[in-house]
Formats: sequence, C-alpha cells, structure tokens
Amino acid sequence: VFRKEFGKYPLEGLAHKETIKNAYDNAVLYNDFIITEIIQAFKRLNRGATYVFVTSDHGEEFGEAGRYGHDNLAIEAADVPLLCYAVNGDRQFIDRLRALKRPTHYELGLLLAELMGYKITNPNQEPGYYYINGVASYGESGYLKFKKTAEGEVTDVKVFH
Repeated sequence: VFRKEFGKYPLEGLAHKETIKNAYDNAVLYNDFIITEIIQAFKRLNRGATYVFVTSDHGEEFGEAGRYGHDNLAIEAADVPLLCYAVNGDRQFIDRLRALKRPTHYELGLLLAELMGYKITNPNQEPGYYYINGVASYGESGYLKFKKTAEGEVTDVKVFH
C-alpha cells in the first residue's frame, strides 16, 4: 500500500539521475519508519540488555568519481551508516563501538561475536589490514585490502579480482 509520507520526492517527469536520487530518498523515508517501529517494539519489551543494530551491506554512489549505484569495488561503496540502539546496554561495549573509525562489517562482526560471548580467531587475518568484499555473490566482484589510520582514513588500498 502506497503511503504519501514515503513519496515525498517526485519520480515522474525528471531526468533519470534525479529520479534515481528521489527514489532513494523516498526509500530512506520508508526505512526510517521501519527502524522507528522496530526500536519502539524493543522499548516496549525492555527485557534486560537489548541491542538493535541497523546498517547496510553496501553504500550507494550518486555520481562520486562518475559512479552511480552500488556495484563498484570502491571504498566509497563501503561507507554505510551504522545505528546502534541499546536498552540497558553495556557501557563498555558501547564505548568500544563508538571508538571504531569507519568500521567494516568484519570489525562489527568480531565485536558482536564478543558481545555474545565468542572470540573469533581468523588465521588469515593480517594485522593492521582490513577487507571489504565486492557486492557480487560468491566473491565474483573481488575484494579490497587496505589499512586505516587512527582517524579512520583509508591508506594502502589494494584491489583483488
């Protein structure tokens, strides 16, 4: 069912790029609504420590370096928002989460596993390096290997196909 509040930005009679941007913005409105509903449900339950994490599997490019969409093997495609809502959350965990600079999904996975009482040891992990997979299934679009500064700036990017 179409709801007017999720169609704030027009989609007809515009150039293709403007239509894509507006469709994305409308989708964000809907996404924000769903996230709010989920958080409200957890607030009502309030059963001990509860965490709601919202992120995306990839970013969306809108003309950066002439790229559009989300199928580019580029650092920018991995820049995604991260929202964590905690009810009775562990302050130490929240502080560690906030301290992450430009976190990758792998980093988040390690931290979440630890929160649940598990320690993941990856024998292939190279100290100081981070990895981002391309968006195609089964690794078909390759991956990026890179380092980060203490401020989260990306350096030493290597592309593997």
